[in-house]
Amino acid sequence: MPESPFILFGQQHLIALALSALIIIYFPLYAKNHLSKDRQETTAKILAIFLIAHELSKPFYRTYFFGDELVKVIPLHACNLSASLIAIYLFTRKKVFFEVAYYWGLAGGTMALLTPDLLYAFPDVEWFPLFTGHGVMIMAIFFSMFCHNIFPTKHSFRRVVLITLSLLPVIYIINTLLGPPANYWYLNTKPEADSLMSFMPSPPFHIPIAMGIALEFSVYYTSLLGKNYR
Repeated sequence: MPESPFILFGQQHLIALALSALIIIYFPLYAKNHLSKDRQETTAKILAIFLIAHELSKPFYRTYFFGDELVKVIPLHACNLSASLIAIYLFTRKKVFFEVAYYWGLAGGTMALLTPDLLYAFPDVEWFPLFTGHGVMIMAIFFSMFCHNIFPTKHSFRRVVLITLSLLPVIYIINTLLGPPANYWYLNTKPEADSLMSFMPSPPFHIPIAMGIALEFSVYYTSLLGKNYR
């Protein structure tokens, strides 16, 4: 049976977005209002273990089951790193890990859900890992804000910009050493499927725009939660 093409904002996509948004918002609110501090900490560790296991297992299941080349599926994209960083924060409570995950993960994860890099519709094997991985990562960030009362500041954004600029040449060198199809942070080419990056300048000139979007997402999410962006 031939696979159906993925339709951006088609019925399947809208249902997936609605379910993702419901879980992403409801679960952290439930944890904040109905779980004891001990159970919140247990939940934080479970989320962290899931995220780390998901990222570490990705190269294995994608090469074995999906037939991807290993150089293409090493968890080095910004969203992969965000998932690992928010997991580290949940274990250590070190704010810098939350800050980077917040700016990279909320913006990148939201864009990934809104304009996923998918060529085929459900039940294509790419569908479930994409929505699960990005959805749980965003949920973990909201969980941290709701249950730990941690939020970014203007100083946070400056720190994350410096970290991002410092890592850009490292990721570029990794892409160069691995060779095609390695394209981490999409520094070589845009995603194959239609996405927000389709409307941005060619890599790597999309980076300043992506940073601006990350800042806008930060202001938007913190204002939704009734917090001042300090």
